[in-house]
Amino acid sequence: KNIEQVLQNFFSQQTCVLDDSVLQHCIDTAVVDNKVSPTANLNIFYEHLSHQPQVYMELQQAMHQLMQQLLAEAAKQGLGESFFVHYAPNLGRDEQGLEILRPATPTDSGTTDFQFMLRGAIKEAGVLAILNRYYGQRTGHYPLGEGFSVRETPKDHQALLEMVKGNFDPEQMPLMVGVGDTVNSTVIEENGTLDVRRGGSDRNFLQLIQDIGKAFDTGNLVVYIDSSGGEVKNRKPIKVVENNGTPQAVEGPGDSRDTDDPLTLNVVFPQGHRQYIELFCQAAQNRRV
Repeated sequence: KNIEQVLQNFFSQQTCVLDDSVLQHCIDTAVVDNKVSPTANLNIFYEHLSHQPQVYMELQQAMHQLMQQLLAEAAKQGLGESFFVHYAPNLGRDEQGLEILRPATPTDSGTTDFQFMLRGAIKEAGVLAILNRYYGQRTGHYPLGEGFSVRETPKDHQALLEMVKGNFDPEQMPLMVGVGDTVNSTVIEENGTLDVRRGGSDRNFLQLIQDIGKAFDTGNLVVYIDSSGGEVKNRKPIKVVENNGTPQAVEGPGDSRDTDDPLTLNVVFPQGHRQYIELFCQAAQNRRV
């Protein structure tokens, strides 16, 4: 209700921006109302406000302010450590580990997804939870305890990796395949120097899977699916060229000037989720045969 009210109030202060019927359709589409992670997805507004980028940029800031307000209200009720805001796409994390909003520009929608979430509901913590269950099912021993909760995981990437290295038997470590569709990097030139911001809601858990693979020498794979295909303006499509009749990815979803990105995408699916599903089904069929 808070999200819907902010949207209604915002557009009530604008003059002839959207017809009433269009506005209501946009609001109904943008508000994802659920108890675990109430979300505002502004993609629909970006489409309708492409000719009025300033209005969209102000809308993004209004939603950002709402998220900060909700966090402040939670803190007043003694729940300051219970919630966080997930921005997608984002510009990585700040020194406190909080995700950084990717501001909209006249040519880039920036952050479109605003999710107010319970702490612990992050993908990196899920990696540890799944590994813990895997070991428990295979060996009868739960390295992190049978009652392990994702809320017990540290926020820092290196601390997460050390937690895995210090508790999980290398002999039982499986090969893991991490699959994501939201990874980005942005290079901003300021005063003659390049400032690299790396983000994307899947980046951190994919990085963790990659680093676990290196630490345990299991050959973990990082798979990227171009689920947007260029349709979502804040996601850069995979660039593919033909090399002797074979398609070859020559440029990923990050900024081409970001040459030191620690995350390596081992496999990409430029044609989206259907291409991935087809390969997955074929692999399952081959294994059965």
